[in-house]
Amino acid sequence: MLQNLTESEVSHFRKQIQIIDLIGERDLSELARQMELLNKQAVQPYEAGLKVDLVEIQRAKPAKRLKLDPAGYFVIMVMKGKENPLLIEHYGNDGKLMHMIEGVDSASICATLIEKNFISQLNHAAYLGQEFAKAELSLLSDSKYTQDQAQGELF
Repeated sequence: MLQNLTESEVSHFRKQIQIIDLIGERDLSELARQMELLNKQAVQPYEAGLKVDLVEIQRAKPAKRLKLDPAGYFVIMVMKGKENPLLIEHYGNDGKLMHMIEGVDSASICATLIEKNFISQLNHAAYLGQEFAKAELSLLSDSKYTQDQAQGELF
């Protein structure tokens, strides 16, 4: 981002910077005094102004009805005490077990699912990311993990 600044903008930015070493200072009145001194040295804003691209904020909408991923669905299990405590079963929509993936963390599981093309829809990937994060958190906090059930209004 800084590489897009002009020399004039960089120069003005440098004029606004003043280093004051207050490392180890614990006296609040001294810190307040230093802040007051800085406020009195008010530097005028850059006359050309800063270039800011405004982006419209999008409001999140409620999730739509669940659409099954043609690539199948997953059952996530946490196997505490195992070398690879995350166990994922991949089923076809006909209920047939197709693959089993085990790993130590959600990032490696996700990478494997993507590499193997076991997911074909972004909303399914987002849902699985949430569930894998919950499963991994249950390992770290030693709490129970329960996978969400499809609720018709998820995606």
